[in-house]
Amino acid sequence: MTPDILKLEAEITAAQEAVSEQTRLAVSEARTQATLLKRGKEIAERKEVLKLLQLQLRQAKKDHADKQAEADREARLGRRRQIAEIADSISEDAKKLASAIRKAGPHYKSINDKAWQILQLGQEAADFDLSIFKSSHPTSKAYEVLIHLVAKEFGLGPANPFSSWPRSHVIEDGIQKALATFANVASWPREEEQAQEQEFEEITAEELENAI
Repeated sequence: MTPDILKLEAEITAAQEAVSEQTRLAVSEARTQATLLKRGKEIAERKEVLKLLQLQLRQAKKDHADKQAEADREARLGRRRQIAEIADSISEDAKKLASAIRKAGPHYKSINDKAWQILQLGQEAADFDLSIFKSSHPTSKAYEVLIHLVAKEFGLGPANPFSSWPRSHVIEDGIQKALATFANVASWPREEEQAQEQEFEEITAEELENAI
């Protein structure tokens, strides 16, 4: 609550107590018609002040709720803008990732090709046990190096399993479908969200009268 609202609530409490006290005095002390009229006028005036204070409090609470709703709406929109910006940057990151992987491809091919060269040369090389080398499945080692390096550098592990590599004819489509999810988020129309405003029931004159 704001200081203004707290101040009005205190003033309303004081006004209600004053009305109650004036009513008590009118009942217990007034002995003449003139005194009763005087007390009645004072009570009526205090009740009018009380009504005005209650209306001011209602307006102050409404203004506070409106400001809070606006602040909340702006905060939500700000977070949504951040989401759009982050999602929009993913496509650029994907391009850089593709470029880096493309540059790494020849290195993987080179490891694999060299394993085959060793096999070919080992058939007629001196002091080289080809059978032991072949039994270690050297041509699969390039793939193992690739998998373990990818796991290391990309932070992948058992929580990121996959059954098999995609076939070549669906790779590009798979990339586009995956990126489309982020593209849809980034293309948010940025329309303002509807603020959830607090509503206060209207206080009628009769309700004010009964509240006193």
